[in-house]
Amino acid sequence: MILHRFCSQVEYDKYMAGEPLVNEKDHGAERGYQATTAVGFCFFVGDPEKRKHQLSGIVDFDVCLSVEVDPSQVQFCHGRYTLWQNGQQVGSEKVLEFCTTSYNNRDFKLVKADKSFSGYCVNGSVLRDLFPVLFLPTK
Repeated sequence: MILHRFCSQVEYDKYMAGEPLVNEKDHGAERGYQATTAVGFCFFVGDPEKRKHQLSGIVDFDVCLSVEVDPSQVQFCHGRYTLWQNGQQVGSEKVLEFCTTSYNNRDFKLVKADKSFSGYCVNGSVLRDLFPVLFLPTK
């Protein structure tokens, strides 16, 4: 299956160097399981152009990593995101995602590394550094 992930340049460089990437953060424990059931790294299917709107302010947009991976290497999860219609916020929607606590370039084979999203908006990591009070856990 083909999955996508927006990531930082640092994460991408580690991936390309063959380093194993590890993240065991339980996002639902921090944000609430109604908001997400993801643990670790989140990946998505579908059009990155559409997903960028939902993920702005949350993720880093340096690279959109597209990988081919065996489905047994990831877990189903969901995330709750703003639902937009005609440029208006009309609620929220649960979106199917995939997560894993570790990945590497052997099991998650590179299909494409797209840097065209890097100027889309400020990276989520920069926003968290500048405005930490906005990113406190809501549990």
